[in-house]
Amino acid sequence: MASTIQLKTGTGSAVPSSLTQGEVAINIDNGLIYYGSGSTNTTKQLESFTNITASGNISASGNIFSDKVHANVIAGKVDGTGIILGSESDIHVTASGNISSSGTLEGNSLDILNTTFNGNTFTTTGDIVLDSSADIQLDAAGGNIEFKDAGTLQLTLDMDGTAGAQVITPGVAGDDILFKNQGGDSVLTLKSEGQTEIHGNITASGNISASGHINTNQILLNNSTGGDYIEYNNGGFFYKGYGKFLGSITSSGNISSSGTVTGVRLAQGSALINDTFAPIAGGTNIETVGALNAGSITSGFTSIDVGSGAITTTGTATLGTIANVNTTNVTASGNISSSGDLSATGDLDIDGKSHFTGHITASGNISASGNVYSNNIEILAQGSARVSSITNTTDYWGPNFQGPYHTANWNRNVTPEANGNVILERQKANSGFIVPYSCSLVGFDAIGSMNTGENTHFSMSLFTADALTGMNLNISDAAAGLFTASHATTGISQGNRGTNRHRMTGSCAVSLSPFSVVFPLVKIDAAGNDDGAMSLDMTYVLKIKRIK
Repeated sequence: MASTIQLKTGTGSAVPSSLTQGEVAINIDNGLIYYGSGSTNTTKQLESFTNITASGNISASGNIFSDKVHANVIAGKVDGTGIILGSESDIHVTASGNISSSGTLEGNSLDILNTTFNGNTFTTTGDIVLDSSADIQLDAAGGNIEFKDAGTLQLTLDMDGTAGAQVITPGVAGDDILFKNQGGDSVLTLKSEGQTEIHGNITASGNISASGHINTNQILLNNSTGGDYIEYNNGGFFYKGYGKFLGSITSSGNISSSGTVTGVRLAQGSALINDTFAPIAGGTNIETVGALNAGSITSGFTSIDVGSGAITTTGTATLGTIANVNTTNVTASGNISSSGDLSATGDLDIDGKSHFTGHITASGNISASGNVYSNNIEILAQGSARVSSITNTTDYWGPNFQGPYHTANWNRNVTPEANGNVILERQKANSGFIVPYSCSLVGFDAIGSMNTGENTHFSMSLFTADALTGMNLNISDAAAGLFTASHATTGISQGNRGTNRHRMTGSCAVSLSPFSVVFPLVKIDAAGNDDGAMSLDMTYVLKIKRIK
């Protein structure tokens, strides 16, 4: 090794071409140091030192490589596992370039500007605080932001899964989504079953609508301080105040009011109740100062007090009892029926038809511009007769001129007209039964049999005529005029065996005035064994209902 060091200088970027062992050259432009090495005088660049001590800064435009770095506050080593800083209270690491580590970078406080984390997870044992003087932005190109608890998904914000919507979805089955105020009270709950619970008041400047039910204990109508409201209590709704309903109110139960209910259309089922009325809540009356109009009133009123008005119906009013009708009227163009008593302290005027199954009691008059019918059947006449000398099966046979009670000689015949009526000669005017009062002929019952062994059906018929207007009576002409008797009913025997007795019955509803006449006639309906001299015996009753 040379015992002397020879220094050479050079400029520019030149590297000495050759240096003998022990010679040192310094390029004064770039500060690089070269030295000669070995017997071949190889030129080498000085790149490392055993120790570098500087009272000032040591800086490098490139990297500084060293196994150990000693500074006032830095002690440790670089061995591939990390840089360990001392325990001083304020240690700063500042780099204008990158700080990289294949291991762990630890610190009580890290100020990171424009730093990229290559991994997918950032983990800390304490809280993480994101504090920005501007906005904090979360940008997920996958469209979802997920919130987890110890690795378990709790909530997902889906930003692009549904067009036109941002979707918030709980990650745990059965979880609700709750919104609370600052005091910790729930104000809104989105139930997992699909319901929404609002814990407080709902105020809307528009409409509140629902395709299903709206369940509430109270609805305020005007305002929240002393205004009108609807309250739900004991299974029913109670409206407290005054207001108007623009739509329909439909109830499967009762609607009651302590005041007046006014409506353009008030209906029960298909029956309409118009005008103004005031049902008394909890009571049994409906009071009205106007008219209570309905197609049919058929259910459970204890009483109807019409005040100074009237009850008018075009249909049927059916009630248990109509009582205490004093100075007012019950007017009906149809029927009024009652299963109980109908009583009046004044007059009961009925212009139409009314049917009562009970009693009618009046301290005054009962008058009617029409008829009053009784449902009781009465006997107008009854008798027995032998009809003899019947020679054909086309004519009717009946009493002779002596009258129906001349029972031994019913042998006068008459041929019926095409319309079923008969034309009688004036001498037969007294061969029927005279009606003494207004009534409705309702039919007859008879028992009879054929004589002389004839096996054939027979029948009885009733005909009517008005003696005052339709029988040509009190005529002074020498010739006897004819009159028409109208057919009312026919009953055919229910058997045809010889002298066996058979029943006949006929039904009708023919109104008769006083001095009308009912004519009984019989007829053989099929040929017998001896058509030249047939006869039959019979007994009969004629039935009516009086019109008073």
